[in-house]
Amino acid sequence: MPLILESSHFRAGSYNIQGSSKQLINVAYTYVTPLDSIRNDNDLKKIAMSMGGTIELLRDGFTPPPVVGPDFLNQYKDDILQLDVYRCDPTKREAALDVWIDASILAPQHIYRHD
Repeated sequence: MPLILESSHFRAGSYNIQGSSKQLINVAYTYVTPLDSIRNDNDLKKIAMSMGGTIELLRDGFTPPPVVGPDFLNQYKDDILQLDVYRCDPTKREAALDVWIDASILAPQHIYRHD
């Protein structure tokens, strides 16, 4: 963390919002999260990353069955989207910065949430 503080700026990334291999030319993003820390795969999934490189998103209105079989992604392919995301190891996230950010400077088109 001392190196982050010494730099006195945030580094922007040139990858798209999914963190896939598509690099952006005319914009860059600095990602922030309301999480206090990122400790495990569940924390990563909350910020659209994962240890395995994919997350599953449910269609609005879909109620998954209480028990699913090994082929559930194929069986419910119209209701569950398996999305490729940035692969990350939470143990490499060793430090966190506690900062306040004016919400009016954030890119709101990416702040959608469906429960």
